[in-house]
Amino acid sequence: MKPIQFHSDAGAEMIEAAAHYEEQQKDLGRRFLASVQDSLNRI
Repeated sequence: MKPIQFHSDAGAEMIEAAAHYEEQQKDLGRRFLASVQDSLNRI
């Protein structure tokens, strides 16, 4: 299986989004990142 690599800008945006979600609700940022990882595992 070929590893998935994010463009550096996309990776930074994902981390920023997770931080934003975490500010909205505790653990939401972590759940967002887990969801992204789950989606990548399905590809």
